[in-house]
Amino acid sequence: MMTAWPMASSHPALGIGSGLQGRLPLIIGVTGHRDLRDEYIGELERRVGVVFDRIASDYLTADGATPIVVLSALAEGADQLVARIALDRGALLVAPLPMPIAEYRKDYQPGSMPDAEGEFDRLLARAIVIREMPFVDGNTIETIRTDPARRALQYRETGIFIVRHCQILLSLWDGDECDLRTGGSAETVRLQRDGAPLGSAESVRACIDGAKIGALITIVTPRRQSPPGSVTIASRPWGRALTEGGRPTLTLERDIEAWRTFEKWIQLTTSFNADAKRILLSTEGVTKIDQSLVRLFDAHSAPALAASARVYTSTDAPLWGTIYAVADILAQKYRKRFKRVWAWLFAFGFLVVPTMSYLMYAPPGKIYALVGLCSGLLIMCSTGLYWYARWRQFQQKFLDYRALSEAMRIAVFWKIARIDRSITEIYPICQSPELSWVKTSLISLECLDSGKAFSFEPLEDIRYRICRSLWVDGQLQYFTRRGKSHERTATRRNRWSVASFALMVFGTVVIVFADYFDFDWRPLVPFNGARFVPTAILLLGIFAATLKAHAEQLGRTAQALQYDRMRSLFERTLRILPSSIDQLGSKAAREVFTELGREAMHETASWTSIFRLRPLRPL
Repeated sequence: MMTAWPMASSHPALGIGSGLQGRLPLIIGVTGHRDLRDEYIGELERRVGVVFDRIASDYLTADGATPIVVLSALAEGADQLVARIALDRGALLVAPLPMPIAEYRKDYQPGSMPDAEGEFDRLLARAIVIREMPFVDGNTIETIRTDPARRALQYRETGIFIVRHCQILLSLWDGDECDLRTGGSAETVRLQRDGAPLGSAESVRACIDGAKIGALITIVTPRRQSPPGSVTIASRPWGRALTEGGRPTLTLERDIEAWRTFEKWIQLTTSFNADAKRILLSTEGVTKIDQSLVRLFDAHSAPALAASARVYTSTDAPLWGTIYAVADILAQKYRKRFKRVWAWLFAFGFLVVPTMSYLMYAPPGKIYALVGLCSGLLIMCSTGLYWYARWRQFQQKFLDYRALSEAMRIAVFWKIARIDRSITEIYPICQSPELSWVKTSLISLECLDSGKAFSFEPLEDIRYRICRSLWVDGQLQYFTRRGKSHERTATRRNRWSVASFALMVFGTVVIVFADYFDFDWRPLVPFNGARFVPTAILLLGIFAATLKAHAEQLGRTAQALQYDRMRSLFERTLRILPSSIDQLGSKAAREVFTELGREAMHETASWTSIFRLRPLRPL
C-alpha cells in the first residue's frame, strides 16, 4: 500500500500546494544511524546545515527557482535530524516508509532518542508525499513481524527507493564499509556509489544504468555502540572540493565523476527552473499553462474527450502536466528565437558580400565611406548576434526542452491510461548528458507520485478513448501535417538553391565564352551596370549556398524524415486499436500504449542526439 498525503492546491494544473509549481526539484536522499550520541547532536545539526547552505551557494541560483526535496524515512536519529534541518531551510519533505505506519512505529525503541515517535508524527504531518514501500517478494505483514531478516528487506527496499530517486545522498554514518547489514546505511551508501548489483531486487537494466549512480556526501558520525574515541565527527570532501581539487586518488575517481555528472545535471535544471519561474510568475503564466494543456488535448471533433482529459490530468498527473506545459512553452519560445537568429545571421552575411564587393571596385568618396561604415556595422551585428546566441544557448535549450516535453507527454497519457510501469524504464540508457538530464528529471518526479497501483483495475472506456483519440490519432494528424509542411519547405528551398546555382553557372559560362571569342557583352547591359554583373553572379552563388545551408541548419529534410517515421508509427497503432475498450481488453490496451510510448521515446531521444552531434546551433 502507498499513500499520498493530502495537499491543498490553489490551481489543480499547477499543483501549487506542493511547493514545486511546475519546476524540477533537486532531490537529496538521507541515510544514517538511528543511535546517535546525544552530545554530538548540536554539532551534527550544524554540519548538516552547512551542507544545505553549501549546496545552495555552489549549485543553485540565488532566486530560489530550484526547490529542494528531501527523501527521509524519518527513523529516529539521522533521518529525523536531516529532515528537521531541511524543513527549517524551506525544503520539501517526501517520506518513503519501509512498511505500513502502524507497523513502522514498532521499530521506535523506547529511550533511544528523546520523543522520537512524537517527532516522527510532527515531521510526517509536514511531508508533501508519503510512500509506503510495497512488500518484497515473499513478504507479508505476518512475515515481517516474525522474521527480522524479512523485515530488514523492507528497509533495503526503502534504501533502494531513496538511491534510485535522489541526485545527492547525504549519509550520517560511522564509515564502516564492512558492516553491510541488509537495509543498513553502509549498504545504501554502496548502492549510491556503485549502483545496484546483479542479483538484487533491481532489474538487470537498472544494474547497468549509470544514471542510478549519484553524488555522495558523508558526515562521519559516531554511534552509541562505538567505542569511545574510535570515531570522531568529520565531513569528507564533496562537491567542488573534489571536482576542483588536485590530482584525484583511485578511490576518489568515481566520486569525482559522480559530482561532475551532477554538476552538468544541476546546470540544466537550474536553467530550466529559472525559465519556468519567469513564466509562472508572469501575468499570463497560468493562461499560458492552460493553453498548452488545451493544445496537448486538442480535438475539435471530440471536445468532451478533451475536457475529460484535462480533468484526469489535474487529478492523476498535475505535476507531470504542468511541467509538460512549461517545457512545451519554453521549447516553442527558444525554437522561434533560434530560427530568428539564423535568419538574421544569414541575412547579415548575405548583405556583407555586396558591400565588400563595392569597396573593392569603387573609387574613394562619400559613398565609399558610407558603404564602408555599413559593411563594418553589418560585421559587428553578425558577430554580436553570434555571441549573443552562443551565450543564451537558444538551440540547445530548444532541443533539451523539446525532449523533456515529449517525455512528459507520454507520462501524462500513461497516467490517464493508468499504466503503472515507470517511464524511466523505457528511456534509453546510453545518452548524452542532456538526455540523461531528461531521464534523471523523470526519475525525480516519480518519487512525488502517490505510487498507487492501478494495473489490476479495468481500464475505463473513456480513458481508453482519450488515449486513442487524443494521443494516437492526435499525434498522427500532427506528424502528417507537420511532416508535409517540412517536406514542402525543404523541397521549395532546394529548388531555389538549385536554380540560383544554375543561373550562376550559366552567367559565368556566358562571360567566359564571350571573352574567349572577343565578344564585348558590356554594352548590352542596360544602365551601365556591366561592372556589377560579376558581383551579381557571385551573389547568386552565395544565395544558393545560403538557402542550402539555412535549410540544413534548421534540419528541414531531417525533420521531414523523422516526422514520417513517427507518422507511420502512430498510423499503424491507430489501425490496430478498436474504437472501444470492450473489443480489446484492459491488459492488451495498456500493452499497446506502453510499447507506443517506448518507441516514441526512443525516436525522440535518437532524433535529439543526432541533431546535437551536427553543427545545428549558431556557433
